[in-house]
Amino acid sequence: MIWYALVVPRRKEFTVESILAEQGFAVHVPVIHNPRRIHRKSKRMVLQGSAHFPGWVFTGFNDDEIPDWEAIKGVEFVRGLVANALGPIAFPANCMAAIMRDFHQRPVRYTREVRKRYRTGILAEITSGPYQDRRVRIVPIPHHVPTLVEVFTPEKAA
Repeated sequence: MIWYALVVPRRKEFTVESILAEQGFAVHVPVIHNPRRIHRKSKRMVLQGSAHFPGWVFTGFNDDEIPDWEAIKGVEFVRGLVANALGPIAFPANCMAAIMRDFHQRPVRYTREVRKRYRTGILAEITSGPYQDRRVRIVPIPHHVPTLVEVFTPEKAA
């Protein structure tokens, strides 16, 4: 596949992604998760997903397919295409494979549960995304900012 980057307004990446996906285009928005408080005085933390490349949405076309730029330009919020004087810039397949491997497709929201202090680590429950309703333990990693490490309990056989 040949991938191109569309320019969209910030915070509209997921809206454009859903519109283009409904129209049958191959679309990818790399997502990064940042911890934030639900309220500035709250102890409850949430990992909020946002676009890793603000203002960009990647769309892919097969090698033998001619991109339908008129249909893409007609989509609401699409401002343009990342290009130079020669035309649209195609991203290499290995670069896009690394981006798709390293970043989630959709935002995943995590919320912390209130637990007793003597337990090691903080338990959290994933409230949306592919691992919805699964429990994770937040583990501090030495020499780094405390991060979420997904340690799932094994599935129980029914």
